[in-house]
Amino acid sequence: MGLGNGKRTDRKQRQVETVWAASEAAKLIKLGDKLYNLRDLTRKAPIGWTPERIQQYFAWAKQVTDACKHVNPRLADLLADLYDNGVFTCDGESYKCLV
Repeated sequence: MGLGNGKRTDRKQRQVETVWAASEAAKLIKLGDKLYNLRDLTRKAPIGWTPERIQQYFAWAKQVTDACKHVNPRLADLLADLYDNGVFTCDGESYKCLV
């Protein structure tokens, strides 16, 4: 585990636990932000990220966005399609975003 991974994991877990209590506006921002970030991952894998790390990011993001999806059904549908059908490329190989 690299330096800072524990803090990143803690921060992500805290986001999953607290997003339910966020305002509707904050949830809308979360949906848009996660959609942008996830689409970006399908276009280009970050240097040093393994396929497993990308899939873990998608799984974590789904936990967060599931708590927010009621605030904007259109964004929720776009995210659902990405979770169900999304594919990314890493080191020349294609992978499903969620397994």
